[in-house]
Amino acid sequence: MVHVGSLEDQRRTERLSTSADVRVTIDAQEINGTLFDIGAGGAKVRLSQTIIDATENISATLTIPAFGEFDGKIAWIDGKFVGIQFAENHKALVSLIREATVQKTAA
Repeated sequence: MVHVGSLEDQRRTERLSTSADVRVTIDAQEINGTLFDIGAGGAKVRLSQTIIDATENISATLTIPAFGEFDGKIAWIDGKFVGIQFAENHKALVSLIREATVQKTAA
């Protein structure tokens, strides 16, 4: 596993566990995946394929249907799992996803 910074630095924000279909774009390559957790500063995604030639600190865009695109960089890689550190704080996004998750489970 490749790490950028300490785990303490990476987890400064609360994480919301979830499961949603997403797309990650890395170097113009679009890869489908599943969102495992998300916080204001980043997300953990399981990709549909292993990215062998990618390294940390490369640009990545996380696309969450119904919520939009979120630019960032790869913070770590572990097989098919990647951590994406967002370029901006997305606290409002996490609140919206939390509300949507609660509504979905209540229905």
